[in-house]
Amino acid sequence: MNTLMEKAIKRARGFFVNPRNAAPACGRWTSIRLPEAKEASHQFRMGDTGTGKTSLTGTCCVVSDAKGGEAIARFYNPERGDVILNPTDNRCAYWNIRNEGHDLATYKTVMTSLFPPPVTRNPTAEIFNQWTVSLGAYLLQFPECDTEMLGSWIANYPEIERRVQGTIHQYTLPANSPNQRAGVLGTLALAGDPLWMMPKASEGRREFCIREWTENPKGWVFISSDSNTRDALRPLISMWMDLFILGLLSSRTKRRTKLVYDELHTLQTLTRLHDGITMLRSAGHQIIASIQNEEQLKHLYGDQTRTILSQAYTNGYSPPVIRTLLTSWNASAANASCYGWNKPTAMARRSLSGIAIVLASWRL
Repeated sequence: MNTLMEKAIKRARGFFVNPRNAAPACGRWTSIRLPEAKEASHQFRMGDTGTGKTSLTGTCCVVSDAKGGEAIARFYNPERGDVILNPTDNRCAYWNIRNEGHDLATYKTVMTSLFPPPVTRNPTAEIFNQWTVSLGAYLLQFPECDTEMLGSWIANYPEIERRVQGTIHQYTLPANSPNQRAGVLGTLALAGDPLWMMPKASEGRREFCIREWTENPKGWVFISSDSNTRDALRPLISMWMDLFILGLLSSRTKRRTKLVYDELHTLQTLTRLHDGITMLRSAGHQIIASIQNEEQLKHLYGDQTRTILSQAYTNGYSPPVIRTLLTSWNASAANASCYGWNKPTAMARRSLSGIAIVLASWRL
């Protein structure tokens, strides 16, 4: 058993795994190092609770912290220019959603990140989603609209109806079709509370814009939540993390930026995740995501789940993803991370080309 582990490690060139003080029977190590040349490779970390997915974070620029500010406590440094985005945190910066776009087309992209399309094909749900995105983008075009104002409009249906009078959007809110009207307004209302909770411009806080930051990254950005606020803030946090991918895809910055998605499954569907995994690496940027097992992503990404995870084994000179399976007693998780192998307990039988290594429990 230990021989198989040692062979797998030896064949994974560029890695250093230190087994000191580790229990050989459970397959744990104290440290994992990646060579600098491989740091731009994306990572998926899969393992049970407490196996160290978060502790491997290291240096990064944008962190989605779903554990009540654990990353903030370890890495936050205001002197470096760090920013916190969390409306329940007194240190949260002022963020104006309208600044993330400049015309109807870009506002639709912003709203799509806030209201991602349904994972399973459902024509009715897709139509309602498109109407909601279009209506939200239309509202963002008003000069007086900002994050607080948009949240208040969403909470005040008569105000929305007044603003769409005489436009094509009035047909998406017909008075003679209460179900359709309730569907669109109800979907829009899902984002109303977290938007309304954001700091107001009058508070005089530091202003932050994701689009501008991705053009010239400075400091780290912490997007935090805890078990009490996660559900309420999920649409807003997911949109922010999606907009960072979108901004980096179009940015010409030379600074390597890392996007860390701790507990990726706690977010809603990220519409740009697949594009980020396949395209950001060429610009030197990196996505690091941690999950517990494959099943947690299936309800968010459906058929794309296996495609996203299997990027670690893309054919070619260098796989774009490093997938690390930390100690897990879940056979499904092991099978997902060892996709393409005969058996998860026979890792040494596969030639580890480029930079792909899996550390797994052997008690499956």
